[in-house]
Amino acid sequence: MIIEGLLTTANQAGVPHVAPMGPLVDEQLRTWLLRPYRTSCTFQNLQLRPYCTFHIIDDVLPVVRLILGHDAGLLMDYHDCGAWVLRDACRWFHLEVTQQNCSQLRTELSCRLIDQQELRAHGGWNRAQHSILEIAILVTRTHLTGISPICEQMRELQTIVDKTGGSREVEAWELLRTFVTQYRESENLE
Repeated sequence: MIIEGLLTTANQAGVPHVAPMGPLVDEQLRTWLLRPYRTSCTFQNLQLRPYCTFHIIDDVLPVVRLILGHDAGLLMDYHDCGAWVLRDACRWFHLEVTQQNCSQLRTELSCRLIDQQELRAHGGWNRAQHSILEIAILVTRTHLTGISPICEQMRELQTIVDKTGGSREVEAWELLRTFVTQYRESENLE
């Protein structure tokens, strides 16, 4: 199965980087397959230092901010096991890359679990968060699909976000709407 969350890596100098990631995992969360693009900062960092930390979160706003290239305002601490851990995460998994398949643009990095910790109970996801996450993932594929499928999905999901979202979901949705509007305007200029 694929779970969505945030992944921290570090460059050669130890400076952390955070990116949304949807690894393939088994149901016991013991087997991990990361699939970053070769051109990504995440992949470059993992080539330098084959360690990363995956975080399960219950807030969709940082995911949207990161996907859109905004500062997510995330606070993190360096853990004793060598992991950069997000303070607001529900749970984290410190991983080591053990095998790589870099033959395609989207790589496959098999990882072994080194350490894990539950920081707090998961608050659960509402329908707005699921809807926003789906649109955010589609935004990462705009270069492949164009903007039309995103516009269609947003029209279908607007009512769900309006009915079930809180203030953070509304902010995330507005960031996505702004992105879509600006993208469409730039398409019309070309």
